[in-house]
Amino acid sequence: MEGAALSAPNIWDTTARVSQKMQLIVEIEITCPHCGEVFPLQIDTSESEQSLIEDCSVCCRPINLTIRCQPGTVDSLIAHS
Repeated sequence: MEGAALSAPNIWDTTARVSQKMQLIVEIEITCPHCGEVFPLQIDTSESEQSLIEDCSVCCRPINLTIRCQPGTVDSLIAHS
């Protein structure tokens, strides 16, 4: 078998894509405008601008969030009561 090269399946490209997709979810800490408690929140950074309502994990009151992102990074987050 001289000169024959072994060929391994190319899994690198698939792994890189999966890794890149997983980095789009970023965990940040926000402060509830109602009770003042800090809690973690996962943000999907695949959309550049988002407006959503998230309930505080401590007092359960709704928080209006305005979020600006770049893939993998939260640029700004404004929490309104």
